[in-house]
Order: sequence, then C-alpha cells, then structure tokens
Amino acid sequence: METADDEDARSASEVSQLARDVAQGDGWVVSFGFRQPVMACPGCSDGREICA
Repeated sequence: METADDEDARSASEVSQLARDVAQGDGWVVSFGFRQPVMACPGCSDGREICA
C-alpha cells in the first residue's frame, strides 16, 4: 500500500515507523500489548501524571 503517487511515496509501514520514532524522540513510550502498539505520554511514562 502506497501513501502517495509521487516519487516521495512511502509505504504505510514506513510512515508508521517514522511516527513511532518521532513520538519516542518526544518522550513517548511505545510498547506492544495484545498485538497492538500501546503508547504512554511522557508524563505517564515517568510517573508525573496518570492519563485516563
């Protein structure tokens, strides 16, 4: 599956990996549970807050 019709096209997997890398760079914790990605914000991951 392609995300665009030009020479800069990327697969959905590539886009997903780029988004995951950016989120982790901003302090988000990405793990997997029940075969799905689970993300925790920077505040939750370091214990400052609990998001619901």
